[in-house]
Amino acid sequence: MAVEFLLEIDDAHLLELSRRWRQAGCFRLVSIAVRTLGIVLMAGLTLLSVQKEYWWMLPVLIGLTVVFIFAPWFDKAYSLRRFRKSPFRGDQLAVTLSNENVSFEGTRSGGQLEWSSFTKAVQFSDGFLLFQGPDSPTWLPSSTLTNGIPDEVATIVKAKITDFRTK
Repeated sequence: MAVEFLLEIDDAHLLELSRRWRQAGCFRLVSIAVRTLGIVLMAGLTLLSVQKEYWWMLPVLIGLTVVFIFAPWFDKAYSLRRFRKSPFRGDQLAVTLSNENVSFEGTRSGGQLEWSSFTKAVQFSDGFLLFQGPDSPTWLPSSTLTNGIPDEVATIVKAKITDFRTK
């Protein structure tokens, strides 16, 4: 049994990959906690500097508060800038999952990976995130399936990757 995905590696796909990677870990909760703590701390320091009449601190504290508030947009802009430099941007990639291995075939690259190179898998309602180590995920949206159904993908992935989770 084999299933095939046909991926278009564009900005939308890469941003979705980044978003799903954050959802798969505890990064989202940590990010929200750090931003909230930062905003509260900066607001408190701003009020303290106004009360003590340390006017020279106001621009710095207001600037840091703005950075904490707009951090997600800065992150998205930085990610897009990095993705635009990727040699795989604009490539069409056919990914085949079989019981033996995972094969990739694109216009600029191709190859096969053994299932043992995947350390973790997360199933979302609209796709699968496969990890080759902690920092190298592959996003396979169910909408890009050309051969097979999501249940078949789940069956193959569950059988081959021991750390399988559902979100």
